[in-house]
Amino acid sequence: MKSSIALIVIFCLAVNVRGQDLNAGLVGYFPFNGNANDESATNIDGTVYNATLAVGLGNESNGCYFFNGTNSYIDCTSDNRSVTDQVTISYWLKTSSVAHEVAVAKYNYTEGNGYAAYTQYGTAAIGGRDGSGSYLDSGYGTTDLSDNSWHHILAVVDGNSWQIWVDCNLESSTTSTSLTQDLQSSDHLTIGKWYFELPYYFNGLIDEVRIYNRAMLASEITMLCDESQFLSIDSDNIISDEINIYPNPGTDLVTISLTDCDKIEIINIQGEVVFQSEVDELETELKINVSNWARGVYLVYTHSKQGIRSKKLIIQ
Repeated sequence: MKSSIALIVIFCLAVNVRGQDLNAGLVGYFPFNGNANDESATNIDGTVYNATLAVGLGNESNGCYFFNGTNSYIDCTSDNRSVTDQVTISYWLKTSSVAHEVAVAKYNYTEGNGYAAYTQYGTAAIGGRDGSGSYLDSGYGTTDLSDNSWHHILAVVDGNSWQIWVDCNLESSTTSTSLTQDLQSSDHLTIGKWYFELPYYFNGLIDEVRIYNRAMLASEITMLCDESQFLSIDSDNIISDEINIYPNPGTDLVTISLTDCDKIEIINIQGEVVFQSEVDELETELKINVSNWARGVYLVYTHSKQGIRSKKLIIQ
């Protein structure tokens, strides 16, 4: 765990880092904070079919979804979410599979439009069609994703350019000669399978899914990869009990329950401690004013003799 930094210094750092707004063009955000709600401004929630909540990034309980590789997926409707000729898909996965499996897709090859972020041979790629009549893809990445560890995947279609990034590195890209570049599809946006035909169900964990209607900059990609800082808590000490946080997402005043808790810490996307406090045994809840906090995802940790509880906190 990183040492505590004065709160005012951290907020200054957060302002500087977030000079590039990770919410710009964000048309789908599924943090899987105990549900499949869309926390972006688009606000089109997913419907869960047979996927189950599991321990996610930062070891928070009920913080991601497990997909069984057979019949589980999340349906996010057929809305195109303002995606036209550019899209960025950011997500985290944890799997041991080397099969052909789709993580995030909105692709209908009969219409000739759409995109699918998938894994095969234990590597990542993005492919699809843009109305030009040809199948296009990024090519496969080089990192072995079948090691049952968390990896960050970022798939980009930027006009003619199809790119796959793994753990902050651009691993493969191709450039087409297409003149149409239309990614809009009537197919459903799905997480955990391809909706249109052969399902190619995903087998493993998926967390923190983001859909953008633009191509992200390399510096922004690095910011998303920095969520790996959330893994600094020793998973052996994590206990499965939930932390009650409300409202979540929050904008102004957030209340956190302190049941059986002697210390609380809140960590931001850069892995910095933005809040920490010792807790009196008579305290039952803590109210925190987050109105000046940078928008995004945070991890709340409460410590007790039994272990550490964790949960995502979304600030809007």
